[in-house]
This record gives sequence, C-alpha cells and structure tokens, in this order.
Amino acid sequence: MLQTSPYAPLYGSQEQLPVVRRSRLQTSKRWLTHYGLLIIMVMNVGILVLLGWDLHTSTANTARTFPTVNVATTPTAPRSTMTTVVAPNLPVKFSVDHVTPYKNQAGRGTCWDFGTIGLLEQSYRRHGVSQGWLAPHDYVAFSEQAYGIEVAAMCTGPSTSPQQKACRIADDNIWRNSTEGGEVPLLYYLQHGLHDAVYPDAVCPYIPTMGHDLECPGLALRQQANPLRFAVESMETYYEEATIKAQLVARGSAMPFSTNMVTLTHYLPCIGDLVTDPRCAPSECHLCPPELPQATCCIPQSGDSSVTMEGEFVSHSSMASDGGHVMLLVGFNDLYETRDGFTGGFIVKNSWADGRYQGSHSMQYWMQNISEWEERILCPNSYNPFNWYMASEEDALVGIDAVLSDDSKLYAHLNQMPLHLRCSDADACDPSLVYFAKNRTDYGDHMYIMCFYEYNPS
Repeated sequence: MLQTSPYAPLYGSQEQLPVVRRSRLQTSKRWLTHYGLLIIMVMNVGILVLLGWDLHTSTANTARTFPTVNVATTPTAPRSTMTTVVAPNLPVKFSVDHVTPYKNQAGRGTCWDFGTIGLLEQSYRRHGVSQGWLAPHDYVAFSEQAYGIEVAAMCTGPSTSPQQKACRIADDNIWRNSTEGGEVPLLYYLQHGLHDAVYPDAVCPYIPTMGHDLECPGLALRQQANPLRFAVESMETYYEEATIKAQLVARGSAMPFSTNMVTLTHYLPCIGDLVTDPRCAPSECHLCPPELPQATCCIPQSGDSSVTMEGEFVSHSSMASDGGHVMLLVGFNDLYETRDGFTGGFIVKNSWADGRYQGSHSMQYWMQNISEWEERILCPNSYNPFNWYMASEEDALVGIDAVLSDDSKLYAHLNQMPLHLRCSDADACDPSLVYFAKNRTDYGDHMYIMCFYEYNPS
C-alpha cells in the first residue's frame, strides 16, 4: 500500500508527528532478500523525493573540486492513489542506475546513517550525470560521520523542543548524544536544519571504532564553506511487493529499506556419529524442524545469522526477532534462484563487510548479467567455501597428488578459485599445515559437511 506523509518537516514547526516505525539498528556490498521471506518479514521502504541540489563556491580546500552549478528542479513521478498497484508491464528484473560503491559501518549502529547517505549519493550522482557536471563513471562520496554528528546535534536538547518529536524514538540513541540508533525519516522531518549537513567524505572520514560518534576535527570550520545543499519535496512509505517494485521502476531512485532482522536456530540430526552424543538422548533432544525430514531427534544450534555466505537472507521455521536494520533498495530480479531454491528477490546495498560468516555479490551478478567466473574476479569473497577449488582425480592422480598437480594449480588460477587454504582457528585445524578442499556434502538445514586434505609443506 502507499502511505503518503501529510506532516510537514518538524524543525521549526509545532506540527504533531506520527509514531515512526521502530528500527533498532544492528551491527556489503549488495545482498539478495528473496521473496519467500516476505511472509514473515515486516518491512517498509521509504522514498524521499529530492527536489534538487545546489552547489556554491567556497574557499575550502575540499570544495574546490566542485563546479559552481545550480541544479534545476526535477519533476517527480505522479503519486499512486491505489492501495494495490497492478503493474503488468513491469520488467522481470530491474536495477537503478548511479548507485555508489558499498561502505562498511564496521559494527557500529549506524545503518540508518549509511542508508540515508547512500540515497543522497545516488541522487547527487544521478543529478550530476544528467546535468553534465559529473562524468558517467564519477561519483562523490559523502560523509556518514559528519551527517551523524549533525543529526545528533539537532536531536540533543530538551524534550519539549519541536525536533524531539522526530528524534525520541524508542531504542534509538540519536537523542542521547550517540549515533547508535537513528532513523532515515529524520532527513525529511528535520530537513530545514539538515539541508546543508552533507559533506564530502574527505572532510570527515568515517571512524570505524566504537565511542567516536561525534568526532570530526575541524567540522565547525567547514560548515560555513560547505558547498552542498539539498531539498526534500516529499516522503512516501510502501509496504508491499507490488507497489515497491512499481515505484522503483517508475522513479529510478534507490529507496531506504527498513526491516526487522532475525537469528536462526539450526539443528544437527541425531544420526551417524551423533547418535551416541548425550544430547541425542530421547529426554534431551529436540524435535527436528521441517528442513530435516530424515530425522526426528535433533540438537539445536542457536544464534546464527539469517545471512548466508552468498549474501542471501534466508527464511527458516525457527527464527527469532533480533532488532532491525536499514539498507538501500536498488533493484529486484524475479528470475534469480537462490541456493535454497527460492525464486525472485529484492537487491539491496548493505553496509556490512564480507567475512567468515557472511558474504555478498555485485549488482551485475544479482541481475544475472555476468558469469560466476566474472563475479569471482569482481567480488572474490574467498571466505565462501563454494568458491574453493576442488581438484578432480584424473590421469591416475588420486588423493593429495591430484591437488598438488600442476594441472590443479593451473585450473584453480584459471577459475579464480582458492586452492591452498590456511588454518585461521587453531581449535578446528592446524595452522602449520596447508589444507585443500576434497568434497562437500549437503547436510540439510543450510549446513554442509566438507572434507579436506591436510598437507605438510615441510
């Protein structure tokens, strides 16, 4: 459904503010949220229609790279008055242009900040390219650190001040002199005070460590010379798939995407070597979930993330709510099939880094415009076990001899897949040895069993 806010921006106003949907913020690149998760996922997508950008000359060093331009007002798409949008002419896949590269929030609760700045960067780049003062492959990175400081400054004050109606949201800390928890709609409600709160990233680089929310040496000196200004025409919120997709295509603009997050409880079936585990005793074990129909008695393993190494948000029969998160909606692909067999999903630009427990892919990969091989060059994600090379036993070479052969080295290099694996956890393997992936078996419930060769190079 379409929800258009009838409320004026709050800063300097006495208008009553509706309750903003809670978005508790948690601690890359782009991720796919498949439509199967929409059954249980409460989400909302807000679009802030940016009326225009103004650039002003300045003597500040960081401003000299910007030309003196007044951006003309851009017309906005008509607002839908339908509660459900029927769009038979929608493409089966779509991505917005001019999306800027991913950034890492590094465990701080600033996803709302990154979602806001990501929207502004995409809007600024789109305006710049259309007006001719940015080349198609150029973009300007804005400062999440500075924007967070400016919002915190506006939100810190007496509870009776007008802006506190927007700032004081349950579980947010932006009104407590901290950027650990805020809301994207603050850009709209406080726009008259924030219209010049966007700075080039070089002015105020992001500090990844906790406890430095409000640090930016020299920011006060830059404020008067800041060349960037923006205006927001309206804010609208969409809650269901059809309208979201239709508006994404119609406007061609990225949208901040707010959603609840979950943790998963996976289950180890009491089969094989686990049969003798005390936790598999009938009085101790748990009933296996539908994902593991081959067994009835299971051992729960709780607290896992709902994001996979492929960058897919998965649904599960054993999910628990774990706060909220903001990302940037940048596209959808109704044809993409996930590793779990779900078809179709939204493409979001996240602010989490790849690592041992989660991965990501490029926009072109999610749009199925490039091959797996090309993606491994653009977005290696070497932590992902599905990217590790497994040698085939050919030409009478078996076992460790097969993986040590020149052919295996050549094929692994050709396919851009890691061959030699090093141990990073002494509790699970031996750091003095080299490991090679041997095989991988689907264990069920999003789990796999992998076997490795151990090799002592000395």
